[in-house]
Amino acid sequence: MTEMAEWYMVENDAKHVRQVVLCLPPNARVPSRVKGSLIHSAALMKQQWAGVTLFIDGETPEQRGPFVFSKANNVVSLIEGCPAKVAFSFYHFRTGGVLQIFVYVDSPEVKAQTGYPFITENAHWPESEDTKEIVQALLERKDLDVCFVADTPDTPCKGQFGLCVTIPDDCRAALKREWEALNEHHFGIPQGQRDRQAAMRQFERENPMEENPVLESKKPAFPGASEPVVKSNVLATVSLILGIVAILTSCIGVLGVILGVAAFIAGTIAGRQMKPSDGTQKGAKMASAGRILGGVSVALGIMSSLAYLAFIVFSQRS
Repeated sequence: MTEMAEWYMVENDAKHVRQVVLCLPPNARVPSRVKGSLIHSAALMKQQWAGVTLFIDGETPEQRGPFVFSKANNVVSLIEGCPAKVAFSFYHFRTGGVLQIFVYVDSPEVKAQTGYPFITENAHWPESEDTKEIVQALLERKDLDVCFVADTPDTPCKGQFGLCVTIPDDCRAALKREWEALNEHHFGIPQGQRDRQAAMRQFERENPMEENPVLESKKPAFPGASEPVVKSNVLATVSLILGIVAILTSCIGVLGVILGVAAFIAGTIAGRQMKPSDGTQKGAKMASAGRILGGVSVALGIMSSLAYLAFIVFSQRS
């Protein structure tokens, strides 16, 4: 029985992306699905690192896939035994929607050797017939299988090992919902304005080579968690509101202190200038008013402190 995947959801408005990220631990290792060589396309055969999602020959749907393949020439021994992530990345670009499936393996040895983390990507254009079939079938599968391949001296794209996890139901629901939203965005663009090459150029501009396109979550991932979405822009808005509240309550608190001191001084002066009986009575009233205003200022000061603490907490989360 495969392990239930941990997952999280995160978005970045500046990069026009929402990601559903599944975490694959080292103990999710399984034998390779590829028996022999994976012959697919010239691009996959020629590149050192490359990704592709496709069906393979098999007698049952479970055996046919589709599966996510990741080519790892010269580093396959360094990534084996390391945790991995598969990020389903839904990009809402001006000229079309793009689904990128990233495979990222957290291997310090690879980064030290090559200067880059190990990442492969596989782009899907919503109106492609192959994409429609493959993505729909992939999201219906119970398990997510990632198969790592690498060239050997006698065999190109030879199967090495795999990682397999079970997709939680709520994660699958999030994936389907994001895929539907991407299609709605894509086909909402007039056909003459859709441009796959322009969309990919926008992707490259917003995701330079030196940056990891797989976004991190500030919240822990849990199996079957109910969509731990990271909404940095919402948190920033809440933080701003709390900051304004903290400033206003601080100002009111300071004003209350000033008024309280003024009332107390005025009461004292009035008590000295008036007749003893009148001065005592009116001075007492004004002094009492000073105490009331002083109490209000203390309460507002406490509110200000609480608002400021909330402001700090939300600022750190955003």
